[in-house]
Amino acid sequence: MFGNQSIAFINYLHENNRLVEFTNLNTFLPQRIEYDDYMQWCAGCFEDVVEYSQDVFQIMPEKSPRSNGKTDTFVVMSKNTKTGEITEYLLPRMTNVRRVNVDNSTNPPNFWVGNNLGASVIKLEPLEP
Repeated sequence: MFGNQSIAFINYLHENNRLVEFTNLNTFLPQRIEYDDYMQWCAGCFEDVVEYSQDVFQIMPEKSPRSNGKTDTFVVMSKNTKTGEITEYLLPRMTNVRRVNVDNSTNPPNFWVGNNLGASVIKLEPLEP
């Protein structure tokens, strides 16, 4: 559940008065147009906590003095597509990124990165300008 709202497909069908019609289709596979509408409905549930106007345009390897010239982290460059503001984020350590969540409650937003190496979640904060 997100807040008080479940983003389950069944809930989407119920809220859009499609539950009975969908269950009578004899298939559990929605058409693409309905699935697209469902995804947009889900995205709307997160508008207050997600920044959709961020475009990650560059990821650069970073070498620290202690790494003997080897890449040990990355700098992520993000651009706000509405304002054009560019923000740099430093990954605190090497990571195998699987998921990125954006915390829109801060300005500029913070990124939370799901890391497969060590099964952890890493918070990325902007570098000081």
